[in-house]
Amino acid sequence: MKLLRTLLFVFFCFMLVPAAKSLACVVSYSPEGTLSQTSSSNSAGQSFTATCSGTITTLTVTVGTDPSSNGILRFYSGGTGNTGAVIATAATGLDLSSGEHTYTLTTPVAVARGVQYSWVITTAETSDDSFLFVSSTDGGGTYDGGNYLRYGYESKTGWDVKFSLNIEESGGGEAVVSIPFMGLTGCLLFACGLLGSGFYVLRRKK
Repeated sequence: MKLLRTLLFVFFCFMLVPAAKSLACVVSYSPEGTLSQTSSSNSAGQSFTATCSGTITTLTVTVGTDPSSNGILRFYSGGTGNTGAVIATAATGLDLSSGEHTYTLTTPVAVARGVQYSWVITTAETSDDSFLFVSSTDGGGTYDGGNYLRYGYESKTGWDVKFSLNIEESGGGEAVVSIPFMGLTGCLLFACGLLGSGFYVLRRKK
């Protein structure tokens, strides 16, 4: 019976330790000033610098005058938009109706901390659209990690898209467990003590 109680106690100690959770960082620009729309052909995007190494899982943007067709989201290496090498076609059939949208990437994109990349949304339309909200230098500051990409490649210094990227960190991105190491060690030592005393009692009875 004492052995069973000891085993149950050890099991309870390990149940106190929650499963490790992935951490995430966010790359974003949300200006305080007035947002505007600019002519951007059928492609528009933003260059950005990753603030952690990991995998991009979502992109949030604000759409203004919506195009009549859905969009395709692609990521490129470097800060020159669609003139760079394609990393991934991350999502297709994007809803570009007016308002804020969070797009979940069907193909997650791996990025490295401190490296610059670009994302570009393209529609099927050939006429000029102005579907993404951007801010200029007189609109409350700029994003230091990149620029608005007019036409998907023309870097507009001082202009930035209102956007947010969620990156799930890789390489040791685990939450700290709620029970300290010494607490877990204490549980195990106490359990070993109970177990040892149980064997001692059994030997005495023999």
